Amino acid sequence: MRRVLYVCIIAQIPVLCFSQAVLKSSVVSNKAVLVPSSNALSSASQATVPSAPKSKQSNTGTSTSESYDVVVVNKLAPAGVDINYLPLFGEYLKTENQQLEDQMFISDCDKNFKNRIEASDFFAKMGWEYLAEGNKNLAIHRFNLAWLLDNENPDAFWGLGVVEYQSGSAQKAAKWMKRGIEINDQPNVSLMVDLATVYISCSVEKSSPEDLIKAYELLYKAVAIQPEYTNAYMQLTVANIVENKLDEAWENFHKGYNHAPEEVSLDILTELLSRKADPKGIFRKPE
Repeated sequence: MRRVLYVCIIAQIPVLCFSQAVLKSSVVSNKAVLVPSSNALSSASQATVPSAPKSKQSNTGTSTSESYDVVVVNKLAPAGVDINYLPLFGEYLKTENQQLEDQMFISDCDKNFKNRIEASDFFAKMGWEYLAEGNKNLAIHRFNLAWLLDNENPDAFWGLGVVEYQSGSAQKAAKWMKRGIEINDQPNVSLMVDLATVYISCSVEKSSPEDLIKAYELLYKAVAIQPEYTNAYMQLTVANIVENKLDEAWENFHKGYNHAPEEVSLDILTELLSRKADPKGIFRKPE
């Protein structure tokens, strides 16, 4: 007897809602949080944590620079702006005092870690942890420190991209994640799929077919490298839904389901069922 899975549909879910919900890794407080593919800390987790360059927060725990966008480069930050809470320090020039703090911080790291790459990984991991806790300001600060120690650490750019995405800025998120991919010597399939997810979001926000093409390119490359990566098929399903190519969407959903049933997105399945019945009859809406 053929098994039929029934999915309860409570309400129709807009594409962008479930698109954001399927970013890689665990979901914390109903928000998707990306985590690096590597847990590389090794002995660094036992090291004494150096004092990070000082930063100021308001009494509410939010950054005093929260209302500023990063639009100026190669200039000093405006008065009152704490660059520690801006991605890559806002790409502003640093004052002499800030440069001295950076030098002292790096010197402390040199004493406490085997090398700066290890130190960078340590602070990137702290960034992911703060992000999982919902503290975006401290997450940005730690990803900045990771970049300060190793400006070719993909996790620094990946993490900053996630912060921007969670803050509702898909285009800025794409900028940082793309940089993370460009500096990575080896293909990072998880990062590629996450960037594709962001491009899908951009394509819907801007009605931009170019962004959707970029998403497809990344996803096809991802499944070529790692054919059993279910999340890649989930995002291909989303891209197909955006284009209303529902037969292809079902095909990709089933591919992901066949590889890892426990990793499929029920939100995507619900949306897909609301648009077209499963041609294979495996999944059905309750009658």
